[in-house]
Amino acid sequence: MQATVRSVEFAPGSRVIVISDIHGHPALLRRLLARVCYRAGIDYLILLGDLIEKGPDSLGVIREAMALTAESDRVTVLMGNNDLWRLEQLTEPTPERDDVLFSTTHRFARHWGSSLLLEMSRLLGLDCTVREALSTVREAVRDAFAEELNFLRSLPTVLVSQRHIFVHGGLPCTEAEIPSLEERNAFCCLKYDNFLGDLDARRTAFSRWVVVGHWPVTLYRAAIPSHAPLIDPGHHVVSIDGGCGLKREGQLNAVTFDPTSDVFTSAHVDALPLIRALDDQPASPDSINIHWGDNAVSLLENAPPRPGYHAVEHLRTGRRLYIPEGDLYTDQGELFCQDCTDYQLPVAAGETLSLVKTTPDAAIVKRGGVVGWYLGRYEMAEG
Repeated sequence: MQATVRSVEFAPGSRVIVISDIHGHPALLRRLLARVCYRAGIDYLILLGDLIEKGPDSLGVIREAMALTAESDRVTVLMGNNDLWRLEQLTEPTPERDDVLFSTTHRFARHWGSSLLLEMSRLLGLDCTVREALSTVREAVRDAFAEELNFLRSLPTVLVSQRHIFVHGGLPCTEAEIPSLEERNAFCCLKYDNFLGDLDARRTAFSRWVVVGHWPVTLYRAAIPSHAPLIDPGHHVVSIDGGCGLKREGQLNAVTFDPTSDVFTSAHVDALPLIRALDDQPASPDSINIHWGDNAVSLLENAPPRPGYHAVEHLRTGRRLYIPEGDLYTDQGELFCQDCTDYQLPVAAGETLSLVKTTPDAAIVKRGGVVGWYLGRYEMAEG
């Protein structure tokens, strides 16, 4: 599919709300809209794509987005790489796309609990677990869910305003070259990994703010894990993917702003339980954020044993730390760890924290998007 570029002119005195990478979590989307006090027909709402996959209800998010756009012409939904990926598999099949559609549908269902084709086929009473039946199931789904698929097909790639540019992954060009994107495949703007790192390599910055999702922001942070939006004035980029559905401590982020201002505020929601800290705790003096893409480790066989943990060494940095049991995995004979850190979060007694994971003598917690260890006592708190 070719990229498409649309323009928007924000009304004076209005508020803009941007949300990205909902990934099949309609309940979190509704909670987040309530948290930022979204006003249909008054506020501008921009959803930056990746509505689907890696969550329990992809079809529900598509329908939620359709309802929001029907309710107000101030709502714009942009295409994400997952949205276009599945759309092409369902409506423009090839043998290779069928292989990917079948294998990933069931892998996603095992890992994340559902997948778009599985949801659609179940509503039709069809079985998509048999490879030979895929063609028949796909044709039935395409007919029964034509409205939803046409909605996905209609989503633009880039939205441009006077002071802002909105796109799911990033811009592989200068601002002056944005019109030429319509001559290119949309994936060049959607599956744009490590956008900020690439801008460093390109020595590129923008005069307008470019607001993106796609790349979980914690991947940009070397020392302290944080899923809060990253605002980079040097490049004029706001990156907002909080890892919703992808990371166990992930969250769904929103940024809001006055279109005439350079001030951004943020809010988030997640599905984690809450605890109340009973003890103070200082921050650790230094730390590491080990995450996907840089998470190869080796076991430390002679480290002092610590029940409930593995002692590992991070291969790239040589950093040694303990990680919870169950957070190691192998891939093609190499050892990796889940996202982990040795950062100790500063905590004051009485604070409310999100509980990510418990271990025999501590807990991994999150506050304001920042993830770290809490070694003190706590009690469960109400949401």
